[in-house]
Amino acid sequence: MKLKYLVAFVALLHINSSYAANDQIPSDRTIISIHAYDTFVFIKYSPSFTSTQGCIHTDSNQRVAIDTSDELGKNIYSAALAAASAQKKVGFGVSGCINERPKLYRIDVKFQ
Repeated sequence: MKLKYLVAFVALLHINSSYAANDQIPSDRTIISIHAYDTFVFIKYSPSFTSTQGCIHTDSNQRVAIDTSDELGKNIYSAALAAASAQKKVGFGVSGCINERPKLYRIDVKFQ
């Protein structure tokens, strides 16, 4: 009986740790569209990237979300708008999910 609990615990530990690492989306992406709402923003980009965050939406590999309820999110959104307006290549740091899509914690903008 104890073995069954040990196996279940190890399996749950493995599942939980598989979503613990951040994704680093390379800085060769182009922002295709930005959709802004009250406290979050969706950014669609190309080419796609398969996220390991375990978010629900199937289009998560082409869309990321920003939580704009805090200062960090507002800064990331501002940088994304500037990059999209100037047609610059971008990259992202993703950790966890928000609104069932990968959540940005960082944006990288290529100027050359």
